[in-house]
Amino acid sequence: MKELAELKRIVDGQKTVSTNRLKPLLDTINKSYVESGQKIKRQSEEINRQQGLYDKRMNKIIRQHNIELAKQKHIASQLALRLSASMMKNDGTL
Repeated sequence: MKELAELKRIVDGQKTVSTNRLKPLLDTINKSYVESGQKIKRQSEEINRQQGLYDKRMNKIIRQHNIELAKQKHIASQLALRLSASMMKNDGTL
């Protein structure tokens, strides 16, 4: 930041400095820090928003996967029951 370099040059080169000369530099530096803080805050909020969307999508995918697994288990158990019933019928035990 050129304002910090200017401030350093003034401080290094002079024993006394008038506040009139420093005030514009300090105001510019302060404004820059405030703007940087606001930018960081916006970026943080956007990251949090994106993370929330990602978490929501992942939870939906997991729920869909779990539902599909439950359906497959149900179908497998139904097939096992039918096969068992068919085998008993063929054995004459039913």
